Amino acid sequence: MFSENVQKNKVNTIEEGQNMKRKVNYVGVTREGILAVPRYKNLLEIFDYFEDMLDEPLYFDVKIDYVVLYAMFIAATPLHELEDDPNCKIVDVESTIEQFEVLEPINFFRLLNDLSVQNIAYNSEDIYDKFLRNIKILKSLNKFYNEYSDIYDSNLKSNYTSLHLFGVLSDKDISHPSLDNFFKHIHDDDRQTRHFICRLLNEFYNEKERHNASERLQSEYWYNIYRINKKLDDVLNDNKIDKAKYISVDSLADYVNSKVA
Repeated sequence: MFSENVQKNKVNTIEEGQNMKRKVNYVGVTREGILAVPRYKNLLEIFDYFEDMLDEPLYFDVKIDYVVLYAMFIAATPLHELEDDPNCKIVDVESTIEQFEVLEPINFFRLLNDLSVQNIAYNSEDIYDKFLRNIKILKSLNKFYNEYSDIYDSNLKSNYTSLHLFGVLSDKDISHPSLDNFFKHIHDDDRQTRHFICRLLNEFYNEKERHNASERLQSEYWYNIYRINKKLDDVLNDNKIDKAKYISVDSLADYVNSKVA
């Protein structure tokens, strides 16, 4: 009995040591939760591959849920196998890694996290179609995360997703009458101006999709973004505004209103 307990303690110590060396901390569905579902456990081979490729531990937790896990399962499963047997457990690890290697390792985990907090696609099939279907989309996402990592980082504090902004920047024909001045500058040659505008738009689209705000708060928020849009050229030329820092829509609207008053 004694030797058996010693053996268990050794195993536990080894597992704890391995966990301490991990570079990624999953929240929501943990590693144990993924391993507990037979069809998903092979996805950990893919996740672990990108984790091993990281130079250092991630500075953010990776939120993940079963909706995103199934979307990744679709992306990792030969389509003919999935069509023949919806309950199949086949995951093509090698081909999936090859497809997702167009993402830098940190961007792979940024995408997993973004997908789990987004409110654009509500089921696994839509997530797969919009964000995981082909290498062209993944390459665009990699380029997006590399440029707008500052906005991604600011999202972490507010539980925002970057994928609204990704969609806005990817769609050359998108427009919004109440935000015409914003859209005039989202591809501005000046990086600081472009990022300043994109931070505000990113907040706007995330807040617009929140369902727990009262009608009054929503109306106030729309009024604030409308006021900023009308005075946007003045805002961009105002030396008192530090465009390198995050400024919320409400705070900027208060400043704009004070200048008019």
